[in-house]
Amino acid sequence: MKKNKKTKSKEKIPKENGESIKVFAIPLIEVCERENSTIPSIATEIIDFLEENCLEVEGIFRIPGNNLVLQQLQEYFDGESNEVNLETCNDIFAVAGLLKLYLRELPDPLLTNRFYDTFIAVQKNSDPGYRMKNFRKLINALPNVHKKLLEYLCSFLLKVAEHDDKNKMSLKNLAIVFGPNVLRPPNNNMYKMIEDARHVNGIFKTILEQFEYLVTCKLS
Repeated sequence: MKKNKKTKSKEKIPKENGESIKVFAIPLIEVCERENSTIPSIATEIIDFLEENCLEVEGIFRIPGNNLVLQQLQEYFDGESNEVNLETCNDIFAVAGLLKLYLRELPDPLLTNRFYDTFIAVQKNSDPGYRMKNFRKLINALPNVHKKLLEYLCSFLLKVAEHDDKNKMSLKNLAIVFGPNVLRPPNNNMYKMIEDARHVNGIFKTILEQFEYLVTCKLS
């Protein structure tokens, strides 16, 4: 495996009132307002790092990283520890796992709790034209910070899929990995997660396949 290049981590936001400023399990809008941004810096830092280092790594996002390193990276971004950061981390799989963890711990998932049932209902419709039209409407109705992060994430994942001959991560495999992290039922209902799993994966696969039409809203 090629040695990882290092990307410079941005300066951490200082602590306020002696307390760490967390990003994990914090609403997306709250983090973006705090940072005065449309995409949280944790997402851009991790994705940019992975884009530079992981595109040809076999099993990226599928092979788990070291749990301790993953925890240390989470603590770094939550402002609780400087023991490991992106510059010093040598476990690319832990960094990949960190991206999934961040998305999974958002209190309101990227595609939102509000639209969960509607996304599933649209996916179950047998008419492809109906699905495309309504997926586009739903994505356009997402809160702006959710849509901006979705666009940034999908743009990166499409680059990963371009190297699937080496990394073995096709659009289908990426949808299986990321679907449950961006679209979850309210209250993390385990029964619905299992029942709707194939629909969730299908929705995210369609979003990746039809990225320009559904997310960037280009006609072709």
